[in-house]
Amino acid sequence: MTGQRQQHVDRARLLAEIGAALATSVEPAAIITALVGAVGRDYATSCELEGCVALGGPFDDASFSQVGRGRATLYAALSRATCAGEEKVRADALVARGMVSAIVVDFSVNGRSNGALVFARDEGRVAYGAADQSTAEEITVRLTAALEHAALLAMARQERGRAEAANQLRDDFLATLSHELRTPLSAILGWTQLLRAGGLPPDQQAKALATIERNTRSQAALIEDMLDISRIVTGKMRLEITKVSLPGVVAAAVDTVRPAAVAKGVHLDIEAMGSENWVRGDSDRLHQVLWNVLSNAVKFTPNGGRVTVRSRRDDSTIEIEIADTGSGIAPAFLPHVFERFRQADPSKTRTHSGLGLGLAISRQLVELHGGAIRAESPGVGRGTTFTLRLPVQGPDAPVALVADLPSTPTPASEAASTSDVATLRVLIVDDDPDTLELLRMLFELNGSDVTIATSAAEAFSALSAAPPDILISDIGMPHETGYDLIRKVRALPAAQGGATVAIALTAYARSSDIAEALGSGFDRHLAKPVEPTQLLAMVASLARRRAV
Repeated sequence: MTGQRQQHVDRARLLAEIGAALATSVEPAAIITALVGAVGRDYATSCELEGCVALGGPFDDASFSQVGRGRATLYAALSRATCAGEEKVRADALVARGMVSAIVVDFSVNGRSNGALVFARDEGRVAYGAADQSTAEEITVRLTAALEHAALLAMARQERGRAEAANQLRDDFLATLSHELRTPLSAILGWTQLLRAGGLPPDQQAKALATIERNTRSQAALIEDMLDISRIVTGKMRLEITKVSLPGVVAAAVDTVRPAAVAKGVHLDIEAMGSENWVRGDSDRLHQVLWNVLSNAVKFTPNGGRVTVRSRRDDSTIEIEIADTGSGIAPAFLPHVFERFRQADPSKTRTHSGLGLGLAISRQLVELHGGAIRAESPGVGRGTTFTLRLPVQGPDAPVALVADLPSTPTPASEAASTSDVATLRVLIVDDDPDTLELLRMLFELNGSDVTIATSAAEAFSALSAAPPDILISDIGMPHETGYDLIRKVRALPAAQGGATVAIALTAYARSSDIAEALGSGFDRHLAKPVEPTQLLAMVASLARRRAV
């Protein structure tokens, strides 16, 4: 009885020491080292992890969350053990090292056997017995618990690191966004105040107006990039697919960036493309991709540098390669070049502006076309090559695959003479007085008879009293929206204005906003800011169609 009590005391002490040793670290390697040290004093001459992928270095912390244990196998006398295969090899190796008995506890990872925890004793110690077998199992239980705890802590650290990196990326992006929005606003506000103060000579007045226009367009481009990212994230980026001649798209994109290249002293080398290079895609979106890549190439290429555009084609694909001799991309950043909001230099001392969205948008657009885009660079200062790969489409009939409802840009058929608006009665409703005054002035200068309203209710009253030829309405207004207004208008008899041609002119420009505007009864949707000539041409075209 005294011997059994002593065994219980010794076992409890051993397990307590092992528990204390395992608690000294949360790193898997240190935990296992602590276990070996703890059992080596009293329980085992040797303690090893054998053939265990999850437990062998280098350690994969995440794998420990699925570590389990099997039952212990007792080899009371290794030299007489009746075993075969791997067990025989293990027993012979232990005997060769002078071990006389052993206990083996299998480990499993994800429910599959993955190795073993092997305890062994030499001739200087009493051979293992049944009581030691249960102790081995308990030791394994505690080791498993310690490793699982370490795995959970490691995963928590990883998640925290990812969250902190995401927060930092968000903060960097918001700071960049603030800078990119405030910079053109500063120029717009400053030149506007100088114009208002008077005293600018004519040439400086022209410069002021050009600067205001340029910075306004810059603002509009930033907003459009943000909307594109929103469409991508929500899965609402859609294409209007037709047969597209890729050489024409490339030529248009090159012509767009050529003035910037000439101003900067960057040479553009364009290799001729075959005229039969057709793809199936959205011409405007492909132009956007090529413009993004080309404008980046010009931006990051110094004076005297060169941007080369060449193409290659096989039976099924065509590649457009845009190579520059510019600043290049560091190897560490190259894998991240197409990620949203990532910039090689996000610091306040960076030499190039932008939000870091263009390439991310480009990749998504290319992938929506069934293609791929990649970037290659030998390193900083050694230039960059972007390769766009698209599937070839034969010059057959156009394929009408319409998804995203576009923000109804003015097509070529609507590029009408704005003199057609001179005879029109136009009702304009907007709760923003500046926008309302701008639109009133625009149409009055072109000879239209203009009525303005600051609310949906006021506009409905004006329309009911004297139906106009054209209704131009904002969407977001107090009390009633433009959607409410157009539904009420469409409920009227045609003779009372129910068939009035209506355009939604709004800052709400998501795909869902466009669909709701058209579904509510508007004939067209235009996103603010809008080119005055585009609006005039659209109104003139719609009025002519109504008259037919």
